[in-house]
Amino acid sequence: MNKNKVWIIFAVALSVCLLSIRSLVSAPASEMECRPQITPNIQEEISRLSQRCTTLDLSNMGLEALPAGVGELRNLRRLFLSHNKLSTLPPELSQLQNLEVLLLDNNTFTEIPNVVPMLKSLNSVVADNNRISDLPSQFANLGDLRLLDLHRNNLRRFPQVIFGLLNLNYLYLEDNELVDVPSEIGRLSQLKVLDLGDNRIGKIPPEIANLQSLSSLTLAINKLTNLPPEMSKLVNLKTLMLTQNDISSVDRKVIESELTNTMVVF
Repeated sequence: MNKNKVWIIFAVALSVCLLSIRSLVSAPASEMECRPQITPNIQEEISRLSQRCTTLDLSNMGLEALPAGVGELRNLRRLFLSHNKLSTLPPELSQLQNLEVLLLDNNTFTEIPNVVPMLKSLNSVVADNNRISDLPSQFANLGDLRLLDLHRNNLRRFPQVIFGLLNLNYLYLEDNELVDVPSEIGRLSQLKVLDLGDNRIGKIPPEIANLQSLSSLTLAINKLTNLPPEMSKLVNLKTLMLTQNDISSVDRKVIESELTNTMVVF
């Protein structure tokens, strides 16, 4: 397959992933979105916000600390903190028990703040482009989580706590430093999209076959030499990205013959 066609397929796959994220994090038109002005006294601006706010957008404000007053907006369902300089969150956020979507991407977090697992209504956590190396065990409290995005962080091993998030539909772990995929991946039977691209993975466990809802699997830019034959059981898999691995031409033909209903890109 020529290089231009590969990149076109990559672009299409990325668009599908972005649409999945947007569909989960976007606010319904009937709800109230608030964005305060950027001022030296952001705390005062937040205190003026209506309690009717269901979405608070504080992205791209250069924040180094989040005002504790955000915790008073107890009707919030979506909190956008993208593209700031945050490394922690105030404990007062634990009052946001209606919060469903939390965007923490493009900050300076080295770990998920302790308050996050207390927000038990969360269904989407986006924390890509940080410096996170693991997840706290309390993260298992987020039993309703459907989307978790941790791409472009410092993960060197697969966070074990993820395998307890049995309602996950979308998991993005690309561009980390993962070297293997534990067999426990088979527990995530509700996954629709799994992105493990741009890591150092050398082997995929046969338990991947348990992911019967999986429609998109990205394993590009890893160290794979083959795939387990159990992959053929993924009857709903539509797209499999395998570019920039070490799979021989013979094994490529075997993979294609076993995945006749899947678009496989080498």
